[in-house]
Amino acid sequence: MTDNNNGQEVSRTGAGLDLDGIEARCDKATPAPWVNFDPNAVLGVDAPEGGVVAWTYHRGNTNFIAHARTDVPALVAAVEAVLELHALGIGDLFTAEGIEARLEHCVECTQVEHRFVVRYPCPTVAAIRTALGESE
Repeated sequence: MTDNNNGQEVSRTGAGLDLDGIEARCDKATPAPWVNFDPNAVLGVDAPEGGVVAWTYHRGNTNFIAHARTDVPALVAAVEAVLELHALGIGDLFTAEGIEARLEHCVECTQVEHRFVVRYPCPTVAAIRTALGESE
C-alpha cells in the first residue's frame, strides 16, 4: 500500500498484478539499460557492466528483452500514477436532515464544487482492472 495526495491508501496489488513484486524483480535484475550489443551478429542482450543478460535465436526477442528492462518499470510507474490519481475517497452525502449515506467516490473524477460525484471505482479504474483481469 502507498498513500496518494489525499492520505488515502492505494492498493499496489490486485488484478493479478503485483506492482510491489514487479518492482522487486526489476530491482534484482541487472541494471538498465540493456542493449542489443551486436544486431548484425549473435543475438544477445548485454548489460552496461558487461556480461550477457540473454541469448535468443529470434531477432525480435532480442529487442524485446533489451527494452523490457526499462519498459517494465515505466509501465509500472504509469499504472501507479493513474491509480493514485483516481483513488478511493469516502465522503458523506448530506441532506437537509443530516448525513444520508457514506459515499465511496473517485477523488479525481468527483467535482465537489459542482456537486458531481463519480462513484468508485470510476470508469478509469474499472478499465484498468478489466484490462488486468481483476473481477469487481
